[in-house]
Amino acid sequence: MNHLKNKQNTINIKSDDRLKRIEYRGKYLRASRTGGVALRAQGKAAGINFTVNSNKGIRVSKRIAKGTNIGFQKGRFVLRGRFGKGPTKLNLSKSGFSVSSKTSVGTINWFKPKSSSAKIGGIQFRGDNALMIQFVFALFQIFYNLIKVAFKMALWIIKTTFWLFKALLKVIILVLKKLKQHRLRRTQKALEALEVNWYKVLQNQPSENLFSALFYTLIIIGSGKSKAQSDFINQKLKGFEDKNTLEPILSKISNESFESAIDLTFSSLDGHSIEQSLLIESFFGCLVEAISMKIKPNELIAVFWALDFCVHTDGKRNRFQEELFGVFSDICGFEPISE
Repeated sequence: MNHLKNKQNTINIKSDDRLKRIEYRGKYLRASRTGGVALRAQGKAAGINFTVNSNKGIRVSKRIAKGTNIGFQKGRFVLRGRFGKGPTKLNLSKSGFSVSSKTSVGTINWFKPKSSSAKIGGIQFRGDNALMIQFVFALFQIFYNLIKVAFKMALWIIKTTFWLFKALLKVIILVLKKLKQHRLRRTQKALEALEVNWYKVLQNQPSENLFSALFYTLIIIGSGKSKAQSDFINQKLKGFEDKNTLEPILSKISNESFESAIDLTFSSLDGHSIEQSLLIESFFGCLVEAISMKIKPNELIAVFWALDFCVHTDGKRNRFQEELFGVFSDICGFEPISE
């Protein structure tokens, strides 16, 4: 449809070149295809509006309240009222009240459906045609809103699921952390009880048995082995510069004392559900504490370097042996000196 418009004139032409609506509006003259030509004048006096139309006669109207007007036209009483805010309003007329709602394509009168209107492409429709247009438009709008709501619901479900997953993950991590702490506390208590029993036994052992058990635990068990010859300590210490300091202990080591030290080690470590590495570290600490009470400080230092010498004859300390050396240093109060 083509539209030709200026400030006061409107011409609407259909695509088949038929005139749909043609209208002229001037200050005192109005002309249209359906209403014909009419002279019109409007004025106001004493709060009353006067309109004179050559076709429709004289109309007198006055506003009596906000949104309410009364008047007379061709001898007929006219009452008009429109109340409310927003798209839905209450209408008042001589025939009573009605409710209408404004939409993007027109107005729906809920009490008088045939008084509804719709406007598409500049063409205004009333009555049944307007209702059909409003109905089709409402279907599209409902479909659009359903899609919009479904999208928002899907987005909300995704966000909620993500939040719940994140919260659940935090709860799981917290529970695992608490369980780990509880397990560590139980392990610590069990180790403390074992250490008390071990120390009672170890403090009654001769220094050569403690010495043999120290070497067997760090060098043999610490490297993942279990078997050793009774003279393996003397063999490992060949070439150790401070061997003379340890001679009082080494001279007392016999096959019987070495076997006794191995039996003592296995009887102390076997039959416990505690992690093996923690068990060995605790037992090794008890051995260091027990032997430190039986030998001189210079001999204790020589024991430390003898252990270090024996480990290096096999290559390098492994990680577990490093931890055992750390236990030895902590108990004896040894501190590394940076050169």
